[in-house]
Amino acid sequence: MSDNGVGMDKKAQEKIFDPFFTTKDMGRDTGLGLASAYGIIKNHEGFINVYSEEGKGATFNIYLPASGSVTINKEIFATEEDLLKGDETILFADDKEMIIKVAEEILQFLGYQIFVARSEKEAIEIYKKA
Repeated sequence: MSDNGVGMDKKAQEKIFDPFFTTKDMGRDTGLGLASAYGIIKNHEGFINVYSEEGKGATFNIYLPASGSVTINKEIFATEEDLLKGDETILFADDKEMIIKVAEEILQFLGYQIFVARSEKEAIEIYKKA
């Protein structure tokens, strides 16, 4: 994965996988995304290679070991009848469009009415109107 953002200096690159480390302003990001990704990849015996230069963005390459076998336990997949559904209203707030789309689709499928906010301020405005 690559981006063309502001990039990182070497000091920031040394800390990017630390929980709660962020270069963003207070209240904009928790800093848990890369730490979580790092933990998941390490638990699967993989690693992440990071290349970044200030002003030139960043590239993350994820390497996972190959597996020669695939095992599917059909018992872990729930049928639609097994799903717990609701009809309540949920105020969902996130600033990442991909996360919003996935959460909105899943929650609507489960029967919930969803209000989506893309910032803390928008979430408070929606809450006040409800």
